Amino acid sequence: MEAAAQVGLFDAIMGKPLTLEELSNDLSCDLRVLWTVTEELIALDYLEYQDSKVKLTEEAYEN
Repeated sequence: MEAAAQVGLFDAIMGKPLTLEELSNDLSCDLRVLWTVTEELIALDYLEYQDSKVKLTEEAYEN
């Protein structure tokens, strides 16, 4: 989770869900690495998919 915060993942999707491709471009991150981190954050209930876009969960906003 710390790595996601350091690259700005949470800030990038706060208030606007993005596709993994959009996130990868915005953060200048490798898509495969971003997918791995995203899947871990989904398992921890910090992120979720809305259609094909990634967004913060309510729990993430509370923390």
